[in-house]
Amino acid sequence: MKDYIKLLSVIMLTLFIFACSNDDRTAEQDGSGQEEQVKTPVRPEFDFRRTRWGMSKEEVMANEPGEPIFNTENSVEYRVFIDELQTQTNYKFYNDKLIRAGYYFPKRYEDKNEYIKNYNTIKEMIIESKGSPMIDKEVQLDPSAKIDLENKGQEVCDGKLIYGAQWYYPGSNIQLVLLGEDSECHLTVVYVKNVPNEPDEETAAQ
Repeated sequence: MKDYIKLLSVIMLTLFIFACSNDDRTAEQDGSGQEEQVKTPVRPEFDFRRTRWGMSKEEVMANEPGEPIFNTENSVEYRVFIDELQTQTNYKFYNDKLIRAGYYFPKRYEDKNEYIKNYNTIKEMIIESKGSPMIDKEVQLDPSAKIDLENKGQEVCDGKLIYGAQWYYPGSNIQLVLLGEDSECHLTVVYVKNVPNEPDEETAAQ
């Protein structure tokens, strides 16, 4: 579990880098150069699976079928499947209120390009539900390094490439990241409560 928390910290840093380097406009421009108004999406019934931010751990567990594979005061984790992909779903709490949740895909592949395939599958699933991401990046950490385009999955696992996408919704940020560490690929989706001045997981851990 400590490795999972460490991975979340790396993901947060990764998405911060993507946001700072994001050159995409958040609103399209018409022919006159004036930005068009972007409609604020309606907040969905649930923030993550069948849960809402602020639910107690007891309420979350009542809405999640099956028995948890990990359960502490501030965290609970389950093994589930998404579109036939095995995943672990994790819920984080602060003062017994849900503040963060997400999926981690633990399956290991010999063909490292399978990680990119799964990344794109998950991204398309989120796009079908939430629309296009506000940030959608493939970042080469060392621009001068030569990348093997036929084996980009291996390049990701070796830490040379990072894929990331982010969606902003009322009350939530959704962050999809594929990155490598210690020659292993890690694919995650993190849903974060997005309310100013509210404590997040890092604050709660202090």
